[in-house]
Amino acid sequence: MHTIHTLVILLLPVAGVVLLFLLTARLPRGNEPDDPPPPRPVCPVDPGQRAWIERSLLWCAREFGEAAALRPIVLPTADLLPTPYDASEFQIHQIYRRISPLMGVDPDKIELRLRERLDQGPPSDQAERGDRRIVGRYRSPRYLRLRWFDAKIYLGRHSIEIERAQTADPARLIALLAHELAHRRLLGEGRVTAAQPDQERLTDLLTIYLGLGLFTANLREGIEGHLGYLTAAERGYALACYCRMRAEFGVPGWANRLHPEPRALLAQSLAFLAFEAAGPADPDPPR
Repeated sequence: MHTIHTLVILLLPVAGVVLLFLLTARLPRGNEPDDPPPPRPVCPVDPGQRAWIERSLLWCAREFGEAAALRPIVLPTADLLPTPYDASEFQIHQIYRRISPLMGVDPDKIELRLRERLDQGPPSDQAERGDRRIVGRYRSPRYLRLRWFDAKIYLGRHSIEIERAQTADPARLIALLAHELAHRRLLGEGRVTAAQPDQERLTDLLTIYLGLGLFTANLREGIEGHLGYLTAAERGYALACYCRMRAEFGVPGWANRLHPEPRALLAQSLAFLAFEAAGPADPDPPR
């Protein structure tokens, strides 16, 4: 009898723990829902921005060919950037001659001019410049139009002007050169006009489509002047759409070269596109 009492005393704490567990455990019930699904990915741009980006990238594919988006993305490697970089005029022109063919431009047909400071007239043949200070400009020369032959005779050379202070950072210099060279492809080749309201934004977008989006996306504050015409969120979503055009459905390896903010926006945009492509979940899946 004494032994039974001892066993009961020893088992009471264990029974109490088991009872407490049963009372506090979240036992499944027949009508109780499962854990809530993870939050739905959110698109970083509003519907209007999204529609413009997607429509404009399709326009780029028609104008420049779908194969242009499939070329290797341009990375800040030693093949592109002189090492060490001292911002000498020779090195600046060396970078220019390496970047131009990647943008589909013959560097011998456009003169690169370095200026201590640019006058604040319209940027890149555009009528309105807004409230930003101009640090780079594409200029087309004057020309005579031959109406009977539907042709132009240029009275000079096309040129790109870059403010000297913008050349200290080679990655920033590449982003600025890519933007001005994109003007050459759009304005200089007659694909858009200076009066088109979105032509500056389209110019930034073209740098992404032609493979220099890493430099465009990495532009950030710190130097007065040109910081791009697309917002950070628009660049992130445009990069994600560019990845989908390249059949890169996950975050690609080259994204490690992006700064943290554009990398996070790219990942967010890719997650949103993947969620949307998967379609709505079945509210009552078969059991």
